Amino acid sequence: MQNKEKILYTKYSNDRAASFRIATQIIERGGTKIVRKSAMETASRSHIIAMKKHEAVLNEMFAGAKFKANKIIAFGDDFVDFEYLEGTSYDQILDGYLKNKNMDGFYSAVKLFFDELDKLATSEFHKNEKTIEVFGHDSFLEGEKAVPVGDIDQIFQNVIVDSDGNWNVIDYEWTFDFALPVNYIKFRCLSNFLNSQSRALFFPETSLYERFGISKEVCAHFWCVELKGFQNWLRNGRFLEFSQIIRKTTINPYAIEHQDFIDVFYDTGNGFSEAEKDKFYQFPITIFPKENLRSVRVDPSARYCIVSDISIKSGEQALAFTTNAYMQKNGSYFFNTTDSQIYVEPPKDGVKSFYVNMLVSPINEKTALEIERQSSEIQKLQAIAEDFRMHLEREIQQADFALQQKQQEITAIYASRSWKLTKPLRVCGRLFRKILRKV
Repeated sequence: MQNKEKILYTKYSNDRAASFRIATQIIERGGTKIVRKSAMETASRSHIIAMKKHEAVLNEMFAGAKFKANKIIAFGDDFVDFEYLEGTSYDQILDGYLKNKNMDGFYSAVKLFFDELDKLATSEFHKNEKTIEVFGHDSFLEGEKAVPVGDIDQIFQNVIVDSDGNWNVIDYEWTFDFALPVNYIKFRCLSNFLNSQSRALFFPETSLYERFGISKEVCAHFWCVELKGFQNWLRNGRFLEFSQIIRKTTINPYAIEHQDFIDVFYDTGNGFSEAEKDKFYQFPITIFPKENLRSVRVDPSARYCIVSDISIKSGEQALAFTTNAYMQKNGSYFFNTTDSQIYVEPPKDGVKSFYVNMLVSPINEKTALEIERQSSEIQKLQAIAEDFRMHLEREIQQADFALQQKQQEITAIYASRSWKLTKPLRVCGRLFRKILRKV
């Protein structure tokens, strides 16, 4: 009898061209976790199958360096199962240095990583039809120092350091069987790392790039290659809408940045405090009952964020919740604060555990302020429209009232004694006018 599978995490990459649309899942089977990537379309099966080849060619290239490709433990025509790795991602290691304001340690750790990348750079870049198709005609310089097999997602976030000290490279679906400049991979390491506003605060403008040999001009060129080349090719020229761009920054299934954790506070009669708090690093989470539990507060992120697909259940019972979100629309909640809070009313019996899941999309402060500004403008326009509607309603009510008064006056005239007494005169008057018209 097969062990029952439990899906712990799912991410759909459906914003891509059809040939690259896949689902990424973390699955628990018999107490063991695996990472599965599967094709969402018939056209994307070849993209999945190619990952098995990537494992072999990467490990061949990694010989003599610290890197090691995440092991594939099973595969089929439309799926690949990877070993689930326990460890610390390299970006979390770097975060530790920043958190302790140890900049020397941070720079040394980045240099160590880049030194290992340089060990792999045994080739030169030469333009061909495939590089032009993916990255553009003038993407990179001829003869530039390059790795023979280009995994452009060999970034800090995708390297898991395990307890044995192995540097395991995960998520290597964007591996190309041609040489790519090592400096472009370093650029992607830094640009992905600096995507976090709290990290970027440590480094003015392009200083971190320049420290590691990527000038402002080269940095600007690589951004152009990234957006107009690779990203355009990946999506077959489709433009991403704002909501889809935000979703690209959702939580990595392996790890969350140290400064972007989930806090759960428990009120057992003394309010919410640091004394009664648990810390989690990814959704979904299970919250277990506590004695005298009155309320629970879930802080989904330490960053500005948009939270959607909120599911809070005890068994099949959905639990009520409130938030301190600035705005809520179509099931999505926008938090214009780095202290987002969701208040949950626990199960009535106080015994059952409950399950909390949601999609957290971090955004930077500039984006948050722009959303808030646009929302404020919309609210002002809505207020003006509401004032105008109420004014029209008052005008209509006043006109209706005036009409009713006139109708009442006319009715009163018709019912008056004088109107009835003068009726013969009005009848005679009508007859006299008819006679005059015939004469």
